[in-house]
Amino acid sequence: MNFDDLVDKHLPKGSANKDLEKTSRIEFERILDPGKFQARPETDTDVGIDYIVELKNNNHYTNFRFAVQLKSTSSINASNDGSFRFPVEVSNVNYLISFNGHSYYVLFVAKESKFYYKNAHEVFIYLTETYPGGDWPNTVGVKFTDILDSDALDTLYQQIFTRSKTIRNVRHLLNVHFQNDRFSRVTIDENEKVTAESDIVAELERFGMRLINEYKYDEIIRQKGLVNYRIIDRALFQMVCGMAHYRKAEMHQAITCFKISLKFKEQLRDGLAEIARYHLEAAKYSLGINSREEYDAAMETMVNSSYIGLYVSIQKSFNELFDGHSLTQERVRGFYQKMNEIIAHPEADDNIGIHARAQILAMEAEVLNNALIRNLSVLRGTPWAADIVSRELAEWQKTADMYGPRAEELREFARGQGDFFAYNIITITVIKAYYSNLFTHEYIMNFDESAKVVNVIFTTEQIEKVIGYCTILDEVAAIYQTLDSTENLIVAHSLRYELLRLIGHDDQATEAGSTMETLIDTYDLKELRKKYEYLTNGGTRHEQFLNLLINTFQNEAEAKRELEKIIEELKSIDVTEKNFGPIPKANYQIDLFPIGYFTYPKEQFDLLMNIIDVVTDLRPHILRLSGKIIPILNLFHNPVTQEGRVDGNESANLESYRNILRVRREFKANKIVPFPARN
Repeated sequence: MNFDDLVDKHLPKGSANKDLEKTSRIEFERILDPGKFQARPETDTDVGIDYIVELKNNNHYTNFRFAVQLKSTSSINASNDGSFRFPVEVSNVNYLISFNGHSYYVLFVAKESKFYYKNAHEVFIYLTETYPGGDWPNTVGVKFTDILDSDALDTLYQQIFTRSKTIRNVRHLLNVHFQNDRFSRVTIDENEKVTAESDIVAELERFGMRLINEYKYDEIIRQKGLVNYRIIDRALFQMVCGMAHYRKAEMHQAITCFKISLKFKEQLRDGLAEIARYHLEAAKYSLGINSREEYDAAMETMVNSSYIGLYVSIQKSFNELFDGHSLTQERVRGFYQKMNEIIAHPEADDNIGIHARAQILAMEAEVLNNALIRNLSVLRGTPWAADIVSRELAEWQKTADMYGPRAEELREFARGQGDFFAYNIITITVIKAYYSNLFTHEYIMNFDESAKVVNVIFTTEQIEKVIGYCTILDEVAAIYQTLDSTENLIVAHSLRYELLRLIGHDDQATEAGSTMETLIDTYDLKELRKKYEYLTNGGTRHEQFLNLLINTFQNEAEAKRELEKIIEELKSIDVTEKNFGPIPKANYQIDLFPIGYFTYPKEQFDLLMNIIDVVTDLRPHILRLSGKIIPILNLFHNPVTQEGRVDGNESANLESYRNILRVRREFKANKIVPFPARN
């Protein structure tokens, strides 16, 4: 036998599969960037893992690893979708996913000289979904679709590096808490940041109020979402979360948090429990859970509390000033005094001071508008007094001109303090003042009494100013949108709706109304829903004012007719009294403004006082004057509280004339007659 026969017939034969396996290993190690990956073959005890690959970071070993089970094929063809299906043992799938890290199947396709890869956990999920009963086959066909090239390796590197850090942090936190014999849930956020639940709670307790003041409500709510907040018995944490939801008008969530907070209110420092309770009551009222009466009763109990009590007092004083009462000088002075007391209060900070001053501005706007209504009504009703009223209007304008700069000064101070809520509230107050004064002037001066309509054509300048204010309100709304302040956002759209309706831009007003309605429905704000429905059904301020004008002029006409009848009856009584017989000798006389002198017997003094309705304390004084001089009483006052003409006819109104007619009728019945009628 020659040497050639020995080579052909008696030497070991090579294996194509082993050659393919070797090639796949060589190629696999070749595609790994040595600056990022260190591949370590598992050759000694290969029971299901071919490589452990460690990540490197800046040429430093990280001990972040992933497992690879390498497969290869030279015979399998691609499916129609370009994928390859390769069978693996199910026991190997279970083994791979038990690796303490990431694990992958990698398939080398020799015909293409390409690698494909599949996450072993995806194969496991496929098995559980396909065989939910747990009766798994011995093998499963793994579908490979993703090519493993340099780009894919870069992506895998980033994913594995990030997730390995996450796992390391989880282990660290668990070890720390177990060593300290305490357990805290561990959370992983969307950025794979690992935090112990107790640390999240502590962070929000420490920095939560700062985040509230910085309007970072979403950040608070995001962190709250990382924990099982319902079982956390930390009052300050719950209060901070409640405040964030409240500011975003998420009232249902706010109520839940505030209730939990108040269960542990003894944990809160002075004043915070009342703040939580205040916002709880406000949220319940906003959702229609509590009535206005219940809300007011709850607020009343907080007036004497420390910080929040000052805020409640401001709101209470302002509401009482306008609740069905006229703005008398005495009541306005009382409001100024109350606000100044609050501003000077030792518990009051800059925010309370700004809020009190803002309410003063709102009150002054109403006072100015009332004065404008009064002056224009007199000007329209008594043209002969035009000179006097013109002087009054000139003084009014001087005061109004001072209002704007004062408001701007406070607005800038609020911005300097970072109080953007107050800044925007003052802006809205100024716009409201212009809006009210505009329709007041134009409606009074252009009201057609006979047709009961106003014939107003706004000037180009007026329309441009209104549109300019609408633009400012858009900016205010954008700020409120950024701050997630839904209720204030609705207020801005509400005023914009009124302005647009005033100048006849109804399409744009409808858009503003739709925006309001969407917000109200989204957050289920039942109390604001009532206000919205009222507003959009003839409840704008200028529409209400027009109705008031119509009723006023109608009532004035009726009052004029009634007054004429009263005067006719008074004249008739004077005529009939001439028919009385001789009058008993009179001891006393009295001057009753405006109906003249009367005489009466001394013994009828008490009767006279009762008919006129003179207060008890004044009667001895009148009695002392009687017989010496003729006392004077003003019948336009009822009851009569002082001697003299006092303010003359300034208090004259229909009701006072009705009272005078009553007095004359009772005088006639008791034969108390005018002085000239005596015998």
